[in-house]
Amino acid sequence: MGTVVVWFLALGLALHIFETTMEIGATQENWGKKKALVMGVLYAGVQLLLMALGGLAACLMQKLPAVHISGRFCHYSAALLLLMIAVRRFRNGTDKAGFLERREDPLSVKGCILRSVRTGLEAVIIGICLYYGNGGALWGGICVLGLSVPGAVGGFLYGYWLGVKQKKVVCLTDAVFMTLAALGIFM
Repeated sequence: MGTVVVWFLALGLALHIFETTMEIGATQENWGKKKALVMGVLYAGVQLLLMALGGLAACLMQKLPAVHISGRFCHYSAALLLLMIAVRRFRNGTDKAGFLERREDPLSVKGCILRSVRTGLEAVIIGICLYYGNGGALWGGICVLGLSVPGAVGGFLYGYWLGVKQKKVVCLTDAVFMTLAALGIFM
């Protein structure tokens, strides 16, 4: 079951990153493939760092004697937070208001990092759930890395060239993956 949960979490995070970077890419002008690649790797790198911090926090909490007694509480709390993310993604997917495409100032490295940190709470929660989903094995992080970086670069390029299209499908698919991952963690 742990392998399936890891894949659902990895796909969910990659879709979340894709959707966020697609919106950012749609507001930029004069971007080339190189800039999209650099910003995508940077954005995904910050998200992965936050995810790793979430996994580290879960690992450290398991080592504390007081938390070890209530370990299942932390486990179920993480899954509940993941379900809350799924509900939010579902609401984003069924939202009637569309994304307002407008040109913004060129995205700087600092701006990319700040946007990534602002949207990074979900990555921290996914890191915690990833720890509970596969027991802290390293291959889970590799799966997330393998999907998140292409998701970020692809989102920037897709948003830049095509605008914000199919956002509802991306959000609803993300909600399904997050819900299935949360159910897998509960079991």
